[in-house]
Amino acid sequence: MGSAPEHEKPTQKDALSSQFNNSISMVQSLTTRLEHDYVRPGLLKYQQFFARRPLTAIIIGIFAVLSVFPVITFIGLSFSLSAIFILAALTVALCASGAVVLAFFTALLGVLILTFITALFLTAVTISSFSFFRFVVLLRAQGAAGAYMWVLETKDTLLALLAKDSSQLTTSKINGHIQEDESTSSSPVQYKTDSQD
Repeated sequence: MGSAPEHEKPTQKDALSSQFNNSISMVQSLTTRLEHDYVRPGLLKYQQFFARRPLTAIIIGIFAVLSVFPVITFIGLSFSLSAIFILAALTVALCASGAVVLAFFTALLGVLILTFITALFLTAVTISSFSFFRFVVLLRAQGAAGAYMWVLETKDTLLALLAKDSSQLTTSKINGHIQEDESTSSSPVQYKTDSQD
């Protein structure tokens, strides 16, 4: 166990050193290219310009040296402020979209609650209308006995509806237990009838 980390450490060191060497060589190639492509030609042109117009060249040189820090500061501040404003805009946009979605969800929830209440009300009105229609029909056909028949019919209908709803809520496991209980209760009766024969 102690030898495994020792084998891993040299490979990590080798990888880090090779990565460091690659970075150094890349920086050296970039600085060499920068020196050959921009710095040396610029210095040669500045020397030629200084030979022709020395006073103007001195002013431009001092101005260039003094303006390096403000230009770098301006570029850094510009990029930093742009990044800050972009992040702030994205944050505000996400918060605003979240608030709008939450407002729409609240409105949808309210509409769904009102729709559910309306559905309950319309169901009650429909059942009441049908029940009243049946009451009138039975009362006209049977007279006073029709009212009693209407009460029995309404009671049976409500019990049947409640029984259907409760049977749909039960699970298949409960239904399996009920069927097993029915089969076990019917089998002794069958056995007794067979034994009596």
